[in-house]
Amino acid sequence: MSQSQFGGGGPYYGNEGGGGGGGYLTGGSPFGSGTGSPGGAEKRSALSHAIRPVTIKQLHAAQQQHGDAPWTIENSECGHMSLVAQVVSVRSQATNTVYYVDDGTGRIEVRRWRDASMDSNTDPNDQIPQDSWVRVTGVLKTYNNKRHLNHITIHRLTDFNELWYHQLDVIVATLTFEKGLSSAPQGDGDGQHAGHSASAYAAHAAGGGGSDEHANLPPVQKAIVEWIMSHPDDPDDGYHIGVISRHVNASEDEFAEALEALMENGTIFTTIDDTHVSLAR
Repeated sequence: MSQSQFGGGGPYYGNEGGGGGGGYLTGGSPFGSGTGSPGGAEKRSALSHAIRPVTIKQLHAAQQQHGDAPWTIENSECGHMSLVAQVVSVRSQATNTVYYVDDGTGRIEVRRWRDASMDSNTDPNDQIPQDSWVRVTGVLKTYNNKRHLNHITIHRLTDFNELWYHQLDVIVATLTFEKGLSSAPQGDGDGQHAGHSASAYAAHAAGGGGSDEHANLPPVQKAIVEWIMSHPDDPDDGYHIGVISRHVNASEDEFAEALEALMENGTIFTTIDDTHVSLAR
C-alpha cells in the first residue's frame, strides 16, 4: 500500500509503526492538564467513554501510567477508539481472529474474539478478506509488551469516502483538544454514520450538551438518545438495550443499526457488558 494515498510525505503521516510522535497531535490538551475550567473532570469522564477517532501512529504513541490506568494521547484520556485501515493479513484461530491492519501511519493487530454461538459461515466478520478496507472500533490493550486493538465492532468499507472522512474526523478531534471549541459543530443529519462522529466528540470536549447537540440525528438515533436523556437517574450500569428498544418505534434491524451508529460516533457507550449502554453526557 502506497503512502502517497495518504499524503505520506506530510507532517501528519510517516509509516513508523511504534515510533515516537503523536500522529496528528502536536500540542498539549487543555483537558489533560492540572488546570482548566470547572467541570473539567466531567469532560474527561465523558471523553473517556466517547469513541475517539485515531490513526495507528497515535495508538503506538499513546501512554499508560500503569496496567490498570486509562490510555492517554497527548495527556488526553481515551477509552474507546476507532480507526480506518486496510487489512494486510488475516489469521484465524480457535478462539479469535487477528487482523493485521495498516492505515499509512503504521500497523497494528486487531483481535476479534469469536462468538461461540456462531460459526464461520454465519459470522459476517469472518467474511472480511485480506486487502479490504475496514472501520474498527475497540479498546487498546497490551499483551507480551505488544499493543493490539481489542475489537468491539469491525465493518468492511463500502464507500471509500469514509477513509477521507475519518482523516478529517481525526483532525477535528485533535484540534478540539488543542484549541477547544466554543460550541459543537452542527451536522446536516444525513445518513446513519456520516457527519456525526466528529461533532459528537467535539461537543464532549467543548462541554456541549442538551438536546441541541442531537437535533440533527436521524429519527431512530434521536429517539434512543431522547429516551435515555429523559431518564436523568441513569444507573451506573446503564440501561439494557432491550428496555430501550421497547420505547423506540423502529424495527429490530433499524434499532440495531441506529444503536451501532451511536456507539461508533461516541454518543453512547457500553457499560457493564455489550447489552447495557449509557449516554456520554
